[in-house]
Amino acid sequence: DVTEKEELIIRMQESEKLYKQAQSLAHLGNWTYDLETKEIIWSEEMFSIYEREIGDTVTQQEWFTWLDPKDQEKMENELDIAIKTHKPLDITHPVRLPSGKSKVLHRRGEVVFDRNSKPVKLVGTTQDITEQAQIQSELKDSQTFIRKITDATPSIIATYNVNSGTYTFVSEGVEKLLGYPKSDVLEKGTAFFLGLIHPDDLQPLLEQNQKALEKANEEGAKSSMVVEFTYRVKNSEGKYRWLHTYGTIFDFNAEGKVEHVLNISLDVTEQKEATEKIKEQEHFIQQIADASPTILYLFDVPTQSMAYINREAFFVLGYL
Repeated sequence: DVTEKEELIIRMQESEKLYKQAQSLAHLGNWTYDLETKEIIWSEEMFSIYEREIGDTVTQQEWFTWLDPKDQEKMENELDIAIKTHKPLDITHPVRLPSGKSKVLHRRGEVVFDRNSKPVKLVGTTQDITEQAQIQSELKDSQTFIRKITDATPSIIATYNVNSGTYTFVSEGVEKLLGYPKSDVLEKGTAFFLGLIHPDDLQPLLEQNQKALEKANEEGAKSSMVVEFTYRVKNSEGKYRWLHTYGTIFDFNAEGKVEHVLNISLDVTEQKEATEKIKEQEHFIQQIADASPTILYLFDVPTQSMAYINREAFFVLGYL
């Protein structure tokens, strides 16, 4: 009766089939390299990764020709380190196949030692991560592009977590406009700016910000509100600069509450000072006009009406 034996064989065949399917889906193959005989043994998925016929003989010399010279040296150094330290091998490198196709592979392995602590084999896995590497490269390029745009903009662009107060991004503008390094902001979070805001502006700013957050949480994901704040911040030289900040919701958490806020801050010190100067000049002129012992007035011809008349009109004619 060989039923049990046959069932065991069937289970082993099914396990092997599932194992091969898993390797194929993950683009992950396993290999063995005999350090004494230099023999290389590949699983079926390894042949698929390297686009070779299953069962082809692959030598170390041939495999090395698919590597960039600098990666050959790096691979040998990593192998020496693994043998000397007994630590796993973990390296990501590109290969160029005989067909001309390039791939990015993630290789992991460990050295097998005999009873005398002599290294005899290197066993491990190789995964084709070409697609992931391409996505990461495109994402990195996109992030670099966005960062260059934000750093070239004469403003402070930043995103922070409203719950933790930590900044996830700060542009170079914080150094250009205020003289502080980005590292200080990223390290200290919102507390960094709160300590620099003018005491007279801090409380109104906090209250306005809180009201805006409450309203955004009520509206939920449909909220597209943009809130504006004008306040003074002390720069690295100890002088206060006027900032005009546009704040909007960057994203919401799983509960539908505000998670991150995006702020774009412009230095409006010159505009603010110019406006204040105009107001002072207007007030000064108003005082001179009202103190004049003659009636001064401005008559608007198109509307046939008085645009301005000083107080002397009351003292001379008795009309307000």
